[in-house]
Amino acid sequence: MKNNYWITHLHSHFSLLDSIATPKHIFQRINELSMIGCSVTDHGNINGSIEFLKEAKKNNKKIGLGCELYVCKQHSTIKNESNRSLGHLLVVAKNNNGWVDLVKLISESNTPDKFYYKPRLSLEELKPYFNNRNLLVYGGHYGSVIANEIFDKDGQLINGGIENAEKLILELKDILQDDLYLESQLISPDFKSLVDIIRELSIKTNVKTIASIDSHFVWPRQRNDHWVALAANLRKTINECQSPQFGLSSFFKEDSCYYIPSYDELIKFGNTEQELQNTLEVASKIEEYTNILKNPQLPQIKCPENRTPYEQLKYLCEEGFKSKIENKVTNLEEYRTRLDYELGVIQNANLSSYFLIIEDIIHYIQSNGWVRSIGRGSAAGCLIAYLINITQVDPLTYGLMFQRFYDESRKNSPPDIDLDVQANKRDSIIAYIKSKYSEECVCQMVTFTSIKGRGALKAVLRAHNVVTPTEMNNITVNIPDEAKIAPELQIMKEEEGESSIIKWALENNQDKLKSWCYIDEEDQLQGPLAKYFEQAIRLEGTKVNQSKHAAGVIIAPEPLINLCPMIYDSKTNSQIAGFEMNDM
Repeated sequence: MKNNYWITHLHSHFSLLDSIATPKHIFQRINELSMIGCSVTDHGNINGSIEFLKEAKKNNKKIGLGCELYVCKQHSTIKNESNRSLGHLLVVAKNNNGWVDLVKLISESNTPDKFYYKPRLSLEELKPYFNNRNLLVYGGHYGSVIANEIFDKDGQLINGGIENAEKLILELKDILQDDLYLESQLISPDFKSLVDIIRELSIKTNVKTIASIDSHFVWPRQRNDHWVALAANLRKTINECQSPQFGLSSFFKEDSCYYIPSYDELIKFGNTEQELQNTLEVASKIEEYTNILKNPQLPQIKCPENRTPYEQLKYLCEEGFKSKIENKVTNLEEYRTRLDYELGVIQNANLSSYFLIIEDIIHYIQSNGWVRSIGRGSAAGCLIAYLINITQVDPLTYGLMFQRFYDESRKNSPPDIDLDVQANKRDSIIAYIKSKYSEECVCQMVTFTSIKGRGALKAVLRAHNVVTPTEMNNITVNIPDEAKIAPELQIMKEEEGESSIIKWALENNQDKLKSWCYIDEEDQLQGPLAKYFEQAIRLEGTKVNQSKHAAGVIIAPEPLINLCPMIYDSKTNSQIAGFEMNDM
């Protein structure tokens, strides 16, 4: 396809504070350039895969799920300074089997015995995954394992380095054959000397070069926003980040291209048309992933007397009906009609096991005499939940609607039962769940913190060093916490497509903020700090940190390592599921 190319090397904001590109904006840019799609290769993780898959489907574009791996010289269990230096190698899943391999190698790189500052594996540990020929592999950019054979960390040519790089390429080619590619990355004038060598090695080894970018933001206009993210990561000002000691100088050069360029721009940078066509060859090898996005999968549970989950749920409901409803209400028929309706909906939605799992957890809590909630949120509108003791609220007495809890139109979307438990017994409850469904099928999950409101504005003001810490606090004290204005933000999102805490503050706390920034009659930001407020608004929602979700626990029908990446949690020195709650 003439005048088109496939993005082979791209980072999103899941490369925390190293990129500000969201999946939504990435596909906006892909549509602008009439491209067929992209591979996503975040640093050391595939946490954004589900979000990218959904966005690709929404835009009718192709997607390649991959990762820029961290590779150590010695075996990854060797944790010392001599084995801390890491090179990069990019891998992309060619197909469903490649996705499984990718999940497993990411999980292996995150085991407590191998994680050391970063998730990493040695080349020898990676080779078994390459043997299956389900992964595309490419390297050659500065910082890659191939380039690290050629140049030292100061950019000086290593004696014998080109020969060593050739040996490494041939070693990889022996396993990967034509699924190995070399990167011709000309996004900065500083990279030309490396690309010249890579092109020579391409001829010697008969391994094709591909035009490679290294996108960390989407549009050229976002360059300065990306600088703020880098500064926030290092807790430095933008000026301080430009010091050679941080190795980021290329990012701060105006003639460097860390956005998503057009075909013509890549030609202008010095890529050949053949290198651009070779990226389409990479794209042609990537099949549609059909085994990732699924309806919710419930674990198998054993019921007494060989009952099916639905039969067991109905049995428990009838027992609850006898003890809680019969001989205690006058409108017995109304309760019977409501129960039959709810059971029908739950049976059609295949959610019987869901209720049985929650009921079993509640039973365990109560049998130990621990505190639990009586029923919070929409679950209080479910008669089934009341009858089997998940909640202690009779929904008919209070006129609570089942449809608020679950509607037939929500098929393939599970209901939400808020299960509040005694705080100091949470670990015991989780241990019980693990004992029931097995350790490898149960774990907690990751959550990502996004930069919001006050934090975004502070990051911008700090990066540009334009106000004193005291004045910064005087400004940002007028930016409310998200929780306090959540309904208003929801209305803003519905009306404008996006919500912003800072914009809300400018509209509602204008008297307190007008000395620094205000919105004029044409809805434009004005004032001495207007451009910094604008930048902070643009950065709101960017992912900045990951941690373990405070309450989310996954119960899977099979070992989680078959379903999602398992990532390292430093606080517990263990692994957690690497997708966020909604993605899981």
